[in-house]
Amino acid sequence: MKKMTLPQVISFSLCLGFALPALAQDSSDPAKSKKNPDPKQSREIEKPGALSKTDQAQQAFDQLSDPDWRVREKATHRLVKLGAYGKPFVQQGLVSSDPEVRLRCILVLRRPERLTERLITKMVTESHKDSGVKAFDTLAKSEDEFKDALIRKIHQYVLATENKTQAQRLGAALDVLSEIVTPADTKNVIELLRLNITDGKHIGSPFPILLEAIAKLPKEDVVKHAIEVLETANASPNAYQGSQACRVIGEFGDRKALPHLLKGLTHKGSITRMAVAKAMRTLRCTPEEAVALTPLLKDEDNDAIVVTLEVLAELDCRQAIPEILKLLKNDSESLVVQAITTLGILADPSAAAALQKILYPKINGTEEEIRKKLAAQRLKRGAAAWALARMKKVTSADLIQLIEKKEDVEFKAYLALGEVGDKASIDFLKTVASSMKVNAAKRTWAIRALSLTKDVGVSEFLGEKMLKKQFPRVLWTAAINGLRDQNTAASKKEIVKLLDSTDQTILAAVYDVVGDLDIRDAIPKLIKKLNGRTVSNANLSLLTTAMGGLGGKEIIEALKVRHTAERRNSTNKRYCAWALARAGETQFMKDIIAETKRSVTQSGTSLNRLGIDYLYGHDWTNARKTFRRMLWTNPKAQFAAYNLACVEGMRENKPMSLRFLRRSLDAWPSYWIGNWRHVATDPDLKSLHGEPAYEQLVNRLRWKYLMNESNDR
Repeated sequence: MKKMTLPQVISFSLCLGFALPALAQDSSDPAKSKKNPDPKQSREIEKPGALSKTDQAQQAFDQLSDPDWRVREKATHRLVKLGAYGKPFVQQGLVSSDPEVRLRCILVLRRPERLTERLITKMVTESHKDSGVKAFDTLAKSEDEFKDALIRKIHQYVLATENKTQAQRLGAALDVLSEIVTPADTKNVIELLRLNITDGKHIGSPFPILLEAIAKLPKEDVVKHAIEVLETANASPNAYQGSQACRVIGEFGDRKALPHLLKGLTHKGSITRMAVAKAMRTLRCTPEEAVALTPLLKDEDNDAIVVTLEVLAELDCRQAIPEILKLLKNDSESLVVQAITTLGILADPSAAAALQKILYPKINGTEEEIRKKLAAQRLKRGAAAWALARMKKVTSADLIQLIEKKEDVEFKAYLALGEVGDKASIDFLKTVASSMKVNAAKRTWAIRALSLTKDVGVSEFLGEKMLKKQFPRVLWTAAINGLRDQNTAASKKEIVKLLDSTDQTILAAVYDVVGDLDIRDAIPKLIKKLNGRTVSNANLSLLTTAMGGLGGKEIIEALKVRHTAERRNSTNKRYCAWALARAGETQFMKDIIAETKRSVTQSGTSLNRLGIDYLYGHDWTNARKTFRRMLWTNPKAQFAAYNLACVEGMRENKPMSLRFLRRSLDAWPSYWIGNWRHVATDPDLKSLHGEPAYEQLVNRLRWKYLMNESNDR
């Protein structure tokens, strides 16, 4: 076999992406072939001492031409680890007269990028294995060694986000970057805003991960650069650049940035114009400041108008009512309904006259023609009835008459009766909810309307109907949610009574409510249920979760007894351990975590379970890492993002918790609208309760849920 020459060996090793020991053990230069180098000199070289990283890079570069191959080898690895600090010297070495120095400098430049690609691929393809975690750790702990390579890889992946694999790698690379970013990287990270880091096709947006990296940078510098990006975005071919800059300003700026933000209203891309409104919502601008959004009510993009209406409602901008009223003549029915809904939320009587004209239109024609025309205006009229009720400009008699005329405005008219909340309204709604002659949808609407009141009689009515099973099964969820939404002392008393039920379906819903509303009067009955062993395995999770959330000495002792008794049922044992951890006793999670880790490795058990184990074991580092592993392979994994919000919430890291919560809500809005009650009362987000930004998110979900007539049907 023909032997390779030294240059061929070096070239071959570089192509493989790693250095062979033969790279420098021989040298054609006699001056570099000392067999016995000075030991003192070697020791001095291996210990750079307190030198700055730049000086260390200079020293390492000088050692690339050292007579001792071991010194040259260590100097090469040191330059790789020094990353950007050594880059100027490495680039200088590319034109060195010494061929080995040139080759080593090429190796220093190529190795991080090749290894970065290899490790990111492992993160994505082996996320369930330890090798995926080790790959993340290798990159995240390397800091400067791979940072430049990561940035270059992110640029490369962005160009191919339509490819699912590339999009997953983009998310993984951004995830690593968010771990190792420092203030010195501000310019490079903000430069990523100029890229199209947005939705890949059916994959999800990796942009929120970039926000995690940006969050670790100096806010003043971030906002300054984001404003610069926004000012140049109008001329950019990247349609998302301006919207991303607006979001950064909203997340990390304050109202001082408002004049710069408002310039985005003139951008040619409607996505940027909408982003301005959303950023003002995030900044929680005053009503006086929000008036600046009214030009968007004339936007050519209906989506931009809808977003603006939502924001104006959330910011309580009553000054915009004259402009909102002009939308009532719009040709788009959906826009008119949204405008009416906004007026209803604002509840300003100045809009009442215009809404009364919609509720009672003047229509000529035959009886049949009038009926058809009224039916065609059903959505607008129903919304107007509800809005007028919010303004106290319509009576219960008027609303009942509308319903009895069967003019197809029942859903919003029922909600309107709930807003009026007088005796006549409540009596009528109770009659509808109780009637076997009325279809289930209308009975559900009546129950939802009753829950808008805080009337003690309503609580007793719903509780009695449920306890005696006088409601058909299809109405149970609506009735229990009605008591939950009332959230009064009277409704909580009725919820506790429902624990006497033997029906497992009713109990499942009640356990959830008891825990979320922190009803401590339920503790004796919960303990009795646990000790009596009548609870089904399916409901044990809900029962123990409720008990763990309530906590206290009695509950902890009862859970410990049940945990010990569950020797053979590992699932039930896990439920008890989770509950004990919620109550503050985390020592039982150690064995649970070990078992789940084995299951994940051997059978591919969901990482979500492992993440929850870490969460309740208060192992925040591994909990974060595990939920983020889920996002490497699926950036739209909304449960992972939500659980990360819980992790950060339990760590009292409120800004990051809110960021992950927004990410989850954006990823699957329809799911969270339907589950807004859980978001509003989740004990794991307790640190956010009372925060204005959090309350804003919850109220938005609640309003969208309330106005959707298909919910609870």
